[in-house]
Amino acid sequence: MIKLVHGIFTTTKHRLLFIQAIAFCAKRGDSQSIQFMIDVIREASGDTSLNLKDIDYDRLNETTDVDTLAVLADNGIIDSNTHQSRSNIVKILDNACNTGHVETIRFIDQRFNQNGPHPGGRMMLVPTYPAIEKAVMLNHHSVIKYLFDRKSIYWRSMELQQSHPLNAIRLLKQLQYYAFNNGHLNIINDCTKLINQLV
Repeated sequence: MIKLVHGIFTTTKHRLLFIQAIAFCAKRGDSQSIQFMIDVIREASGDTSLNLKDIDYDRLNETTDVDTLAVLADNGIIDSNTHQSRSNIVKILDNACNTGHVETIRFIDQRFNQNGPHPGGRMMLVPTYPAIEKAVMLNHHSVIKYLFDRKSIYWRSMELQQSHPLNAIRLLKQLQYYAFNNGHLNIINDCTKLINQLV
């Protein structure tokens, strides 16, 4: 479809409008169309950099397809260089927690948190507490298991906090409570094991 439209819209001005369609293709997980549109935009503008102000980041933040995220990252559409771009990645992580897409969380960890957490260093990109809470309520066990694995970026970033065991126990008890209220036995068991290891 994109290639058909490409043949119809031949002026540079029209081709530059393709950037507005990137978010729609990202939500669908259509990485090939995104790469094609980026190539068309770069060819039309005669510039290798992209003007990203027309991208609908609210829609883009709903992307969970790993291949699509890789294309977006490879082309600089998502990165971790500015506060706003880090905020967009956290929104992608939150959406992945809410929808149970652990592979999306793993991709972002590997792509943007590769150096791991370090004191006084760059901010780690991790999901927000409300998203983790919702993952528990929706019984996304694989997401919780990944986040609270002792080797995960999320867990290691918690270890850097001065009152780590106390904060971790408090968080795990809260998540355990939500799992209990919703009858999610696997999450209750995992939280209990982690609490017992920390005490």
